[in-house]
Amino acid sequence: MIIYFLFSSITFLQLYIPIVIELRKRSEKHTPYFIIRANYKDYANPFSETNYPILLKYAKKYNIILIDSRKINLKAIQGLVFMVDGDIYGPPVPLAFRESLLFKLDFVKTKRISLTEHMNYKWVYQHYSKYIDYVILPNQQSVSQIELSEENKKLFLYKNLFLGNTKFDNIPNIESIYTKYNLDKKQKYCLLLFPKIQFRTDYKNEELSNIYQILHILDYKIIVKTRPKDNTHPYKIEPQFYGDKFIISDIYPNESLELMKVCSLCIMFSSSAGDETIYSKIPTLDFPVIWKKKGKVERNEYLVDEKVFRRIEKWRALDNDKLNQIINEMEIKGSNYFDNIISNNFNNLGNSSKVILSNFI
Repeated sequence: MIIYFLFSSITFLQLYIPIVIELRKRSEKHTPYFIIRANYKDYANPFSETNYPILLKYAKKYNIILIDSRKINLKAIQGLVFMVDGDIYGPPVPLAFRESLLFKLDFVKTKRISLTEHMNYKWVYQHYSKYIDYVILPNQQSVSQIELSEENKKLFLYKNLFLGNTKFDNIPNIESIYTKYNLDKKQKYCLLLFPKIQFRTDYKNEELSNIYQILHILDYKIIVKTRPKDNTHPYKIEPQFYGDKFIISDIYPNESLELMKVCSLCIMFSSSAGDETIYSKIPTLDFPVIWKKKGKVERNEYLVDEKVFRRIEKWRALDNDKLNQIINEMEIKGSNYFDNIISNNFNNLGNSSKVILSNFI
C-alpha cells in the first residue's frame, strides 16, 4: 500500500517521521512517498541547499521514496494522502494558496488527512477544511482557538479527530540528549526560546539582557533555542544573546522537546510551545511580547496555570529576587502536578502515530 505525504517544509519531518516509523512496523509493504514541492520561504524550502541533504538523509534512513511534485500528475494519485494544515504554509495569503498541492489532487480518488503544526491551523483551518476528509487535532481544546464563525465550526466539526500530535512520538531518552548536546548532568539549565523575528521590535535589548543576567545570578546555564526563520537579516541574533549554548534548528527530532527533557526551567516570549512544556513537565514562564486583542482567544490559554505555566506581564521590571520568588512558587521539573493537566489536555501522548494509522490503514 502506497501512502503519500505532501512535503512542503523541512519542518514537517518531526510530524511525518513518527508516522513513517509506525508504518514500517506494520508492514514493509506499506511504502511512504514524500511528494516534495518548493516553498517560497527559503528557510523551509525542502529543495534549498541546506535542507535537501537533510531530507535525503532521512529518506535513506527510513526508506522513503521522494517525488518531485513538478514531475508527476497529481490528479492520478489514489489513496491516502497526509499533509500539514492543508499544505498551506504560513499566513493564508494568495501565494500560499497557489503553492498548496491540496487543490491539485483529485478529491474522488484520494482520502485527505491534515495534521497541524504549531498554531498555524488557527488561521488557515477555515481555508482548507472543506477540501479535507479529516483534520487531526491535538485535543478538543484546540477547536476554541480556530478563527471560525460558529456556523462554520458546526459545519466542519464532524471532520475533526482529536488523535494527538505526532511530534511527541519517539522522543529520545535523557541520556542520549545529554550526549547529543554535550551537557553536564550536574548543571542547572534554563531553556530560553528566543523571541520570534516579528517580536524583535517589541522589547529593548537591555530588557532581554536583564533576564540573562538574572538567570546567571540564579546559577542557571542558559540554552538559547531559535529557529532558522527567526535568525535572518536584518534581525540576526547578536552573539551577546547566544547564552551558554546556542541552537538553531527546526527539524526531527523536535529539539525543543529534547532540551525540555533535561532543563529545569523554560522561558518563552509569546511562543506557541506551551503544549511542549506541559508534556515535558518543565515549569515555564511566558513573557508576553504580543498582547491579547479584544475578542480574540490568547494562544494556549487553556494551559495557563500559576503552578506550571505562568504569564508574567511585567517581566521587563523583574529583578533576581522577584524572579527567584516566582520560580520557587512554582512546581519543580517533573512534578506529579503536571499529570492531571496532561490527562485533561493531551490525547494519545507518545503514541499518536499508532492511533492515527489504526484509524486509516
